[in-house]
Amino acid sequence: REALERAIAFEELPALEAAIEDCRRLQLPLHGADALLERLRVAARQRREAAEVLRAAAEGEDAAAVRSALAYAEAAGVGSEELEAARSRAEALEVLAKQRENASLELHCARRAEDPRRLRAAIDEASCLGLDPDAIAGAAEELEALVERERLRQEAAAALDAAAEAGDL
Repeated sequence: REALERAIAFEELPALEAAIEDCRRLQLPLHGADALLERLRVAARQRREAAEVLRAAAEGEDAAAVRSALAYAEAAGVGSEELEAARSRAEALEVLAKQRENASLELHCARRAEDPRRLRAAIDEASCLGLDPDAIAGAAEELEALVERERLRQEAAAALDAAAEAGDL
């Protein structure tokens, strides 16, 4: 009986299971311990399920999914260590998403600015962050065209300078 009361007070699932089994074997009253046992089993199952959902979300690349799984896991009573790891993962994914957004914007602006150095840097950043390969390829083509235009401009300027020096103008 004391073991049952202690297990009820501390809501310890294994101790409660053992105490209930002892009470049943001795034909002692359970005092609602069986209902508590069922509630504890359901809560433990929900914690396990929430922890699994949280782990799966944290392995993905979607910060919103991790945040949603965090809310579910917190409500289910998942351990603080698992919650903290998932919070860190969500924050890292949010930072990465912001970096990608910024890199995408810079790629767009660099393409419009028609500055080869800026465009090259934007392409490098976009590649490092895993942006859309088609967007990067398009920007790389534009970069090649810009470099070629600059080469042709320099050749024309050099030819003009040579002609001016030779008096051929």
